[in-house]
Amino acid sequence: MTKTIHAARSGLLALGLSLIPANAWGQAATLPRLGEIPALRIDQGADQGIDLDVARRRRPAFDPVGVTLGNWRLFPSITTGIGADSNPFGVETNRQGDLFVQVEPSLIASDNFSSGELRLEASGRFARFADESQANETSYRAAAYGRYETGTRAVLEAGADFSQLIERRDSSGFPNGRVGPVRYLQTLGWARGRYEIGRVRALAQVDYINLNFRDSNALSITGAPIGRIDQDVRDSHSWRGTLRGEYEIGPDLAVFAQGVRGSIDYRRENIAPGVPNLTGTTTTALAGIAFGANRLIQGSVGAGYVWRDYDRAAIGQIKGFALNGDLRYFITPVLTLSAQASRTVEEAVLQNASGYISTALSGRADFELLRELILNVGAGYRYNDFRDNPRRDKVWEMSAGARYSVNRNFVLEGDVSYLDRSVRNDAFAPSFDQVRIFVRTRFSL
Repeated sequence: MTKTIHAARSGLLALGLSLIPANAWGQAATLPRLGEIPALRIDQGADQGIDLDVARRRRPAFDPVGVTLGNWRLFPSITTGIGADSNPFGVETNRQGDLFVQVEPSLIASDNFSSGELRLEASGRFARFADESQANETSYRAAAYGRYETGTRAVLEAGADFSQLIERRDSSGFPNGRVGPVRYLQTLGWARGRYEIGRVRALAQVDYINLNFRDSNALSITGAPIGRIDQDVRDSHSWRGTLRGEYEIGPDLAVFAQGVRGSIDYRRENIAPGVPNLTGTTTTALAGIAFGANRLIQGSVGAGYVWRDYDRAAIGQIKGFALNGDLRYFITPVLTLSAQASRTVEEAVLQNASGYISTALSGRADFELLRELILNVGAGYRYNDFRDNPRRDKVWEMSAGARYSVNRNFVLEGDVSYLDRSVRNDAFAPSFDQVRIFVRTRFSL
């Protein structure tokens, strides 16, 4: 019983970690900024033994077993696929669809010992288009994670990550016009400690991120390079510190208060002569509730206030209501609904050096039609409200997909997605839509 209660409490704290304001990790980002700290996997409690989430639950008959190498367990995989993109450059006029092939190798090495875990990861994504070679994308990631448990009350964690990522074309900070992929190098390091005693739990963490944007190609209508876009003005490094307190008010239910203080320092003081860059600080205060293990509804919701201050007096403070929530509802053993919501301050250095309030909503349903076949549908909406100019961005997304597990080693996947971006009060930023179809197979050991 003690072990079960401890697992449930750990799950509550892990759920709350998702409330730290950040973008999702992946091979693409809406707008690179202070990156997400890897959250702990939600512990479902010792009595349940399996994950309730349809998309993430363990499936012993189909999960890769890996390869043993001494104390390490290796999990290699490679994904290959073919797809079609109706608008690879994200342009409003003179659009040209294209086919592409994509290869994604991956290797995870894990060493679990009595008091913790050490995990190493490496992955890549290489997309090549049939005709539009300037749309080709190359991204990769190498990461390390470690966890040490000093006892039942304290846990220490740390991680590091180096990656080359591709910025999404619907990002409000993406360069205007017909442009090749925007690549950026991200270096991330973080450390976290958490402690619990009785009904009270505490978390302290610090993280650092460095973003180095590579120059991009400006393209003609035919897709040929006609110049380079210098993006050094977007290079930055950031620090963030977080303190969080949590109090358990019932079984698998807790309330929390959290404060986050971050600073961002841009490489160049000015974007252009007389136009200051957006170096400054962000402070976020959140309070909310977390639903833990052994509940049909799991997740957390926090609300509060955010302040974005800039070093240059010419740039006014941005402040307002802050929200960060992530909930999952396990309606039946074969159907999971999930929803996310956020409201925070972001910025677009290239677009008139302006900060904006970003509001995002998304939802997804995962359905286990057969033991081997998982279906999913999803939708999302983002609204970016610029504060120093009248620009407004709206982005709608819809998707549907399927995953079929042939056996432990082979998985077949396919998905189709639709994106529509509408930009108001900016004649140079394109409004566009995009349809993308992708089918692939993954081989794992």
